[in-house]
Amino acid sequence: MIYHEGERAIHRRLGVGEAASALGGRVRDSLPAGPQLLLTTLPMIIIGASDADGRCWTSPLFGRPGFIRASPGSVRSLELPPPDDPIGPRRRGDALGMLAIDLNRALRYRINGRVLRWGPRLIEVKVREAYGNCPSYIQPADIQALAYSESIRSAGRLSSAQMAHIGRSNRMFVTTCHPTAGADVSHKGGPPGFVEVMSPDRLRFRDLPGNNMFNTLGNLLTNPSIGLLFQDFDRHTSLQITGIAQIIWDGDDRDVEIAISETVCRGF
Repeated sequence: MIYHEGERAIHRRLGVGEAASALGGRVRDSLPAGPQLLLTTLPMIIIGASDADGRCWTSPLFGRPGFIRASPGSVRSLELPPPDDPIGPRRRGDALGMLAIDLNRALRYRINGRVLRWGPRLIEVKVREAYGNCPSYIQPADIQALAYSESIRSAGRLSSAQMAHIGRSNRMFVTTCHPTAGADVSHKGGPPGFVEVMSPDRLRFRDLPGNNMFNTLGNLLTNPSIGLLFQDFDRHTSLQITGIAQIIWDGDDRDVEIAISETVCRGF
């Protein structure tokens, strides 16, 4: 079955089961030629996973186009996160979500799978689910690789600079994790301010209509841990947040409110 119990519950609530079933037929367990080619052109891919404490994190991987290589059954990255990244070394069999996204061409492709190899100079992931997403809400950006510093700063709440960073952001990347189905990375976009900073330890955003699969909300019904990434390509700053999410319903409209547990930043 393509959808797990959390996703099916959202489908029933919103009456989109038939549409979701039709889209589910597009989910593959291997990569077609087109997405394989897309991956080789990208200077960035987003990965997501949970840590040893069950907290979800989202991290970027940067490299020269060609650093991502793919076959029908696996995706390989010649770049790894920095040693101090919250997504630390993964073991064989660990769940890992990947999002291939070309911001300027408004192309995105989700790949969920299990780690085959991690390090010393290679990440390889076995493809379990692979499918394209619509181009909605993708804002163009000139991607420049973040110059990783030797150390990172972490805290339990947002600084004023970090709140300003979120306030001017027109995109974020979101990781959620199902206990057995694994990790999933999605893209959320909108005008600056689409993510509301309610306080230094609380955020809120509206879940906008998309492809009716509801992977993110479905995961959150089963596991409220969430990982966010705000990447400022102009200022070379990166903000990673992990927290606990709650879905707030108003009829068929829904917001996601996040109580922040920890922040990790570079470049501020």
